[in-house]
Amino acid sequence: MYDLSQISNEAVVRAPRIVLLGGAKVGKSTFAAGAPAPVFLPIKREEGIDALKDVGRVPVCNSFEDVCGWLDFLINSEHPYKTVVIDSSSTLEPLIHDYTCRRCDNASSIATVYKGFNKGYDEALREWRMVTDYLDVLRNHRSMTTILIGHVGREYGGDHQSIVWLLGERRSSDSCDPVRGSFSVASRSMGYLPSL
Repeated sequence: MYDLSQISNEAVVRAPRIVLLGGAKVGKSTFAAGAPAPVFLPIKREEGIDALKDVGRVPVCNSFEDVCGWLDFLINSEHPYKTVVIDSSSTLEPLIHDYTCRRCDNASSIATVYKGFNKGYDEALREWRMVTDYLDVLRNHRSMTTILIGHVGREYGGDHQSIVWLLGERRSSDSCDPVRGSFSVASRSMGYLPSL
């Protein structure tokens, strides 16, 4: 039932939702480790937290199911962590594509899902949305800060260059919409990286 007593004029303060972008080995994971009581979900082929001490980390996630399983565990279990860090979106994407291919008639690649024409990438958005839904539940119901680490690269076109989030077609905008903070980490060799 709807009632005027349900309407509030109070400000709502929620934990931040952060996308942390930068080139290889510039300190993205080290920066995220400085967040309040972090727990990392390291994705297969990601080595950003290997040298970090005193940082919570789950075993390496080798599948999309591992990622979802750990996120579900963090939602439904008591724990001391205040921040969840997925390290990284760039290494999570192949796991999502593998899962999408299995879900979609065991396609041989993301490009061949339902006979191509970007249908595989469109189908993979379901899995990306599942991850962001899990992160939203952690943020809204467990008051956890969420950090999604991503890698960037340079894209050249004509007389200009762009710094881009290294994800497949159309995914970068879908994966971080909306975010509370987007940060770029730069090194001297990369030069200035604008916020993406």
